[in-house]
Order: sequence, then structure tokens, then C-alpha cells
Amino acid sequence: MNLVLTKTKWKGKVPSLDKRFEQFKTLPYGIRAGILNMRHKIKNGYNTIKKLIHKWAPPHENKTANYVLFVSKRTGIGTHQVLKTDKATLKKLAKAIIQMENLPQDSAKVTDQDIEDAFGLIDNRIRMDSPMDTTATTIGVTGAVLGGVLLLFKNKIKNNA
Repeated sequence: MNLVLTKTKWKGKVPSLDKRFEQFKTLPYGIRAGILNMRHKIKNGYNTIKKLIHKWAPPHENKTANYVLFVSKRTGIGTHQVLKTDKATLKKLAKAIIQMENLPQDSAKVTDQDIEDAFGLIDNRIRMDSPMDTTATTIGVTGAVLGGVLLLFKNKIKNNA
């Protein structure tokens, strides 16, 4: 998941070679940050697919209406339905956003296990459906998209293994 560069001290964050997006030591750490960021946005009023995607992928940068419909179709969640912050919902959203943000051959490289591993990295004290714990994430993380940089990073890890 790509997160715009900030001073947030995400777990697994490494110095970014990219001028715009955060980078992480493994794909699950990046997905973890994205899930926590998404959860924070939902808890703070961006609680429908339409509101969430308009925040993450604003119309001045994206074809936001198409993006909203894509995520709604992939998740089976209506565009105006209030989102839950449980693991099942966040997993569906993450998968759909990864698919939207990447070419099919790239998004196919992100496995269900990568997403499960991301949830495994989330502090066990945080219930996914509990009120926001600001020690686990930060309020100031700027918009995010899933995909690109970390998919390239994942490929680099696999090729060097």
C-alpha cells in the first residue's frame, strides 16, 4: 500500500527511495500501515466507500467515480453503506484497492497470505472493531493508495532471496 511520505513512524518503515510514497521492509508491513490508515479514515467520518475513496483517490488525481464503483463491486458493499472496521471488511477493501491501483499481473502478486500477515503485524491489543487507538497509527497520515511502490519492493525482495 502506498502512503504519502510523512514523519509517521510506521512499523517496518524504511528510508524511502521514492520522492512521494513511504516504503516498508516487507509488503505486509506496508499493507499493515494501509489497513490502519484506512481504519482511521473510516472511524473519522470517511465511513462509506464513496467517502473513503474520494479521500484516498480525489477527483483531481483519479477517475474517482469509476474507482468507487470498482471497489463497491469487488467488495459487495454498497457505495453509501456504512463501513465496519472489522477484519473481514478491511480485508475486502484492501484487496479491491490493490486491484484497482495496479495492473492485473501486479495485483495478482499480492496474496491473501500477504494480507493475513499484515493483520498479524497489527498489535494484538487493538481490536479491529474497537475505537481508534492513536498510539497504533497517527491522525496526520495523508491520503494513500495501495500498490505500486511496494509491489516493486516485493519483487525486489523475491528476486534477491
